[in-house]
Amino acid sequence: MLLLTSVEFVVFLEVSIVNVALPTLGVALAFTETGLAWVVNAYQLTFGGFQLVAGRAADLLGRRRMFQAGIALFTVGSLVCGLA
Repeated sequence: MLLLTSVEFVVFLEVSIVNVALPTLGVALAFTETGLAWVVNAYQLTFGGFQLVAGRAADLLGRRRMFQAGIALFTVGSLVCGLA
């Protein structure tokens, strides 16, 4: 339960980071309010799509292996985003 709670916290944190970055993105990329809404929608749709694919892969390859791969990928992605 502690693991699932911590994962949900990280997901919530990532969505919050995207929402906090929206004003800066809007100014830097000259997005309209509609364009900024699509940034959030694209992020959430991509995230949900990867969850479906990862769930199926976990059924085929094993939950532990997929969890470890997901944590590694998430860490690398967060590092790249932080450096950007």
